Amino acid sequence: MSHQVRVCVIGAGAAGLCATRHFCRLPKFFSVNVLEPSASVESSWTNSLQRNKGCLSNPKEIIHFPDFYFDPHLPSFLSSSDVGQYLEQYVNQFELLPYIQFNSAVVSVKPNQTNYKAYIPGDKTIPCSSSSKRRFCISSMESNNSKYANQGDFYQDI
Repeated sequence: MSHQVRVCVIGAGAAGLCATRHFCRLPKFFSVNVLEPSASVESSWTNSLQRNKGCLSNPKEIIHFPDFYFDPHLPSFLSSSDVGQYLEQYVNQFELLPYIQFNSAVVSVKPNQTNYKAYIPGDKTIPCSSSSKRRFCISSMESNNSKYANQGDFYQDI
């Protein structure tokens, strides 16, 4: 007898969206919730790029998803707006919007006896996993963010 594993993806950046897409392809096995601190996917990317001094050092030809390309009319080196729009198009193409909870900044992820919970401001908690033997919590947050230092990006109990 199978049941869904609840998965919480923290961050709707490129890695978080890719993970969400692939989990959503197996709805019989996974229930997905994405927690994104920004108001939109595009603003998430723009904010991330601003923290890195607005530099995008890789050309579009090597940073696209394998089956979802940038507009060929765009220049090789993209603006943050171009990348943000690309990620919004990815969300629309693969119908990921219903899984994303915007304005939900995760302040910590903690295990308890049966699962993991993500904590967001206002004392809200979001279960990250089911009480089965398989437990997942995926984060695509930048590792150099001091708020999340010493917290692993991937929790797994099998």
